[in-house]
Amino acid sequence: MITKIFNFLHNFIPNKLKSNKFFKYSTNIFGLIIFISIMTFWGINKINRKKLEILENKVLNNITNTTYLNQYIYNKWHRCDYSSFSNIEKCMKIKVPLNWKDKNSKKIGIYVKRYGNPKPKRIVVLLSGGPGGVGSSYTDLAKDLYHKDKDQLFLIPDHRGSGFSENLWCERDKRVLSIQDIDNKKFESCFKDLKDKWKNDLQFFNSWQAGMDIHAILEMYPNLPVSIYASSYGTIWAQRVLSKKNTNIQKVYLESPILLRHGNFYDRNVEDPIKVFYESCKESPYCSEKMNLNSFDDLKNLFKNVHNHEHCRHNLSNEVREIISKKSIWLLQYNYTAPLFAFLISSIKSCDEHQIKNIFKYKNEINITEIGNYKYSSYLHYNIFCNEITNRKLTKNDKYLYSKNSSNHFGFVDNSVEKCSAVPEYEVEKNNFSFLKDSSYKTLIVHGEADTSTTREYALALKTKFIEENTKFISIKKLAHIPLAFRINYDEFFEDKYHEAEKCRFHILSEFFKDTKDWPDLTCTENIYPPIYSSDNALKLYEKIFNNI
Repeated sequence: MITKIFNFLHNFIPNKLKSNKFFKYSTNIFGLIIFISIMTFWGINKINRKKLEILENKVLNNITNTTYLNQYIYNKWHRCDYSSFSNIEKCMKIKVPLNWKDKNSKKIGIYVKRYGNPKPKRIVVLLSGGPGGVGSSYTDLAKDLYHKDKDQLFLIPDHRGSGFSENLWCERDKRVLSIQDIDNKKFESCFKDLKDKWKNDLQFFNSWQAGMDIHAILEMYPNLPVSIYASSYGTIWAQRVLSKKNTNIQKVYLESPILLRHGNFYDRNVEDPIKVFYESCKESPYCSEKMNLNSFDDLKNLFKNVHNHEHCRHNLSNEVREIISKKSIWLLQYNYTAPLFAFLISSIKSCDEHQIKNIFKYKNEINITEIGNYKYSSYLHYNIFCNEITNRKLTKNDKYLYSKNSSNHFGFVDNSVEKCSAVPEYEVEKNNFSFLKDSSYKTLIVHGEADTSTTREYALALKTKFIEENTKFISIKKLAHIPLAFRINYDEFFEDKYHEAEKCRFHILSEFFKDTKDWPDLTCTENIYPPIYSSDNALKLYEKIFNNI
C-alpha cells in the first residue's frame, strides 16, 4: 500500500504539473521529501512499538519472570528472565523421580541455572545452604569466578522442595522474616497442610534424594571434570553427592561443614565460639566499652541470670526474656550481625527493654528470608533439620538448644524443638563413604572457630572421611558461619583490613577450581582478619541506626 502511494506521488502528480517550470525542476526533491516523511513516520512508529515491548517486559518482570512462565518446560535451556538474552546464563527444569529408589514414582521438577562457558572445559557445582536455601544466592559468586577463568561452567541447582524446584510451601505463606522467627502455631498449621497434600511422600524431600538429583544434572556433561563448592547445609548435600561414586568429580570445597546426625546437634560446643567473640571484643576499645565485662564468666552469668529472672527483675518482661534466651545465639551466627551481640550485652546490663527489641528487630531486617512459592522453604528446612541434622530420639523431650551443661552456662533455649514436633519422622539414609579412601579427590575444608552453627569437631570428623594427603584443613579464628554466602558493602561497614579477608577467600576459591593439580597458596589465611565483632566502624554504624529508630 505504501509503495502504491509513493508511485502515485512520484509519477502521477509530477506529470500533471509538467507545464509549471518550478515543479518541473522540483519533482525529484518533492518525491524525496515525501519519501523521507513516510520513512520518518514508519521509524517513529517502530521505536514506539519497541518502547511498548520493553515496558511490557518490564511490567511482566515485576509480576513474574520467564522461569514462572516456563515452569512446565522441561529439559530445555531457556532465558532465566525477560532481560537475559546472554548465552552465558540459562535456566532449565529437569524431571526426576520423587523417589530415586522407585524409578516409576511420580516425577517432580528440579531447577538448575547455568552460568559460564556454554562449551566448557570444566564444571563447578555450587550447592546452597539452608536446608531450604535457593541457588540464586550464589549467582554473584559464579559470575566473579567465571570472569577469573572463562573455561568453566557453573551449575547452580535449587534443592528439591525449595526455590524454583518442586517447592514445599503453603498458599498463605508469603512472608519475609528470619528463619528462626517463624511463628510456631502458623508453622504447625502449614505443615499440616503439606502432610495432607504429600502424605508419606514428604520423606522424599531429603538430602539423599537431592544428592541423586545432582548426578542426574551431571549426566548432561558426562566427560568433563567436576568440582563441588558447598557451604553450611550444602556440605551435607555434597556428602550425599559423594556417596555415589562419580569418577568425574575431582575437587571438593567444603565451607562451615555439618555432618549427618553427628551425635546430638543440640549438644554441640558453642562455648568456644562465644569465647572467640568475647576475646575479640576485648581487643577493641569501643567494643570492650560497650560490653563492659571483666571476664568470660561474667558474660555467661549475665545471660544465665536473665533466663532465671535474676537480672532486671522488674524491668524486663517475660516476652523479652524469652527473646533473649531463644535468639541471642543467632546474632553470632554471621560476621555481619555479630557486632549486634555487643549492643545486646550493653542493653541487657542497663535493662533497656526498648533497645533489646530494636536489636532483634533490626537483625531480622538485615538477615531476612523470603518465604513462599519459588522462594526459601522453611518447611523443607525443618523437614531435613529435624530428621537429618538433629537426633530426634535423643532430643524429643529436651527443650534446650544445647547440652544441659551449656544451658546452665548461658540459659539459651531453642525454638526449633516445638517445630520439630510438627514434622513427620522418616528414616535417614546412611552415607556410603567406603570408596572415598580409594578416591583421588582434592578436598579443601574451611572452618571458622567463631562459628556457633557448626563446630571444629564436625570439620575434623569430616576430614577423616577423605585421604589425608589429598585433604587440606583451614581453621580461621575469628571467622563465623558461611563467609562467602552473603555480600556486604564494606565501604561504610568495616575497616579496610576486612577487605583482605574477602580477597583471600576469593583467591583460594578461584585458584582451587583451576585446571591444575597444585594446591592454591593458602598463606593469606595466616593473616586473615574476618569482618567480625570488633569492628569499631560496624559498632558505630549500628549505634547510629539504633539512635534513629
